[in-house]
Amino acid sequence: MTTYAVVEFPPPVVAGPPCPDCDGAGVTGDRYEMATGGPVLLVDVFCPGCGGCGSADRDHLDCTTPHAWDDEPEADTDDEGACPSCQGREWNPVQGFPGFDPGTDDEPPVLRVPCGCTTGRAVTWAEGGGP
Repeated sequence: MTTYAVVEFPPPVVAGPPCPDCDGAGVTGDRYEMATGGPVLLVDVFCPGCGGCGSADRDHLDCTTPHAWDDEPEADTDDEGACPSCQGREWNPVQGFPGFDPGTDDEPPVLRVPCGCTTGRAVTWAEGGGP
């Protein structure tokens, strides 16, 4: 029997109008399964329109929320409480390819993979159940 796990993240705080592609959620609503050697982890897909910030501002000049395409999180790496892997954002962006057809104009999805520092927040359930 398969065991599933998910880490829920709060929606981004959007100061201006919400992204029309995700209605300000920062994610598409699709989830992909990732094998972990333990429970199957369900991960969210970042909204390709806003990159996870939830904002309709396509320039992202006033964004304080980390984006899927950011090379480095905004958190101060010298902060003693910050995780050295995710530097405080609690997730890492991972390029996904399941079901992606390279012959199309579609971009492969970017997945919001929970960092190991969130393990204590993971909710697990057996197949046939739910969180």
